[in-house]
Amino acid sequence: MTEERAPGPRISPRRAWARAAIGVLLAANLVVLWLYTWVAVTRPGGPGAELAIRELEPDLEILAAVIERHRDATGLVPQDLDGIVRELPPEVARHVQRGVIRYLPSSDRRTFRLTVWY
Repeated sequence: MTEERAPGPRISPRRAWARAAIGVLLAANLVVLWLYTWVAVTRPGGPGAELAIRELEPDLEILAAVIERHRDATGLVPQDLDGIVRELPPEVARHVQRGVIRYLPSSDRRTFRLTVWY
């Protein structure tokens, strides 16, 4: 005697497509989450920024000293670094030219900031 089994529930093609779509959306969600995490870790100000600042600290000190020497008679700092770059050591000049170190004089040019863009 053969035993007949009742057929299992049939999944309609529509339902199969819905399950496949949910799977694709979950996979896409994981990819987006991974990308977001990667960007958060490697963004400026992320974990690598502190190390970059420590490595560039001597260059920042050299540049700040050169800027201070180039104050005019009234004590104003230069508007830009175009005339100063020639006097910098090659590595510091390269950082300035590539935008790794940026010079930001205040609006009244009495003070300035140096920022590191890593």
